[in-house]
Amino acid sequence: MKLPDVAKKSLENLLLNILAILFYKPGTMNKQYIRLIADLKQNIVQSRCAAARLANKEQLLYFKTGKMISQKIASEKWGIKIVEQIADDLQKQLPGL
Repeated sequence: MKLPDVAKKSLENLLLNILAILFYKPGTMNKQYIRLIADLKQNIVQSRCAAARLANKEQLLYFKTGKMISQKIASEKWGIKIVEQIADDLQKQLPGL
């Protein structure tokens, strides 16, 4: 399974953070280390925000899709089986959906 770029970035940031924690030695904290921690924190926060935006887009897509289908079912007097037909047709046109 291919990971989305957001997930890859998040995983990279997590691994860097773990490495920084593992190799930290008390009394050796310097400006470079402080900058590393700040950069890691910034990457984590940015990654979380990007993941949240992506999740919101997905939820909006599902909402719009459901709304469109519900409106058509109501206005065209289609039965509930049309949902299966729509799913089949979309799967044919968008394999892997």
